[in-house]
Formats: sequence, C-alpha cells, structure tokens
Amino acid sequence: MTAREIAKDFISKMNPSRWAGVGQKPDNFDTRIKTYTIDGFYEYELDISYDEDELGYVVMLEIRWADDGELIYVLNTQRVNSEDAIEYSIDSLINNL
Repeated sequence: MTAREIAKDFISKMNPSRWAGVGQKPDNFDTRIKTYTIDGFYEYELDISYDEDELGYVVMLEIRWADDGELIYVLNTQRVNSEDAIEYSIDSLINNL
C-alpha cells in the first residue's frame, strides 16, 4: 500500500468518527496495533496505533524489519484524525531509512 492508502485505511478503521484525540473518546476509537507493508519496501513492516500521552492521544508509527520484527525507528504525530499528517509521517520514516 502507498503511504496515502495506509493513512486512509488506518483512520477509516481505527478512528472512523475522526475524533481529534482530546476530550471524550468515542466508542469506535480503536487503539489496537495495525500492521502494514509499504509499497516498494517489503523488507519492512509498519505498525501504527494510537497511544495516550499527557496532551491526549497521538499516532505512533513504528517501522520494523519484516523478517525478525526488530524495531528500527519510532515516530509520532499529534494529529490523530489527519490522513495528511499520517501520510507525511510515513514518508518521513521512509526517508530516514
């Protein structure tokens, strides 16, 4: 999947109400980890999830080796309901490999 497709899929399944991450959390907000493969980078797996910090929720992005699951890089973004922010974060991870 492309970075944009991953961002759209993640939000549509894990935050369908597009909650902003602060205040009353909706029932359809899902904090489980979702794993993706990025087009052209099949040696890596991308884990995306929501995590709570002192300001509310953030999107956690973790890139790992596909063969052994070893963590390579972690990045987060505060904009939990933004496809653009998640796509940009995925592209940033890829550019740092």
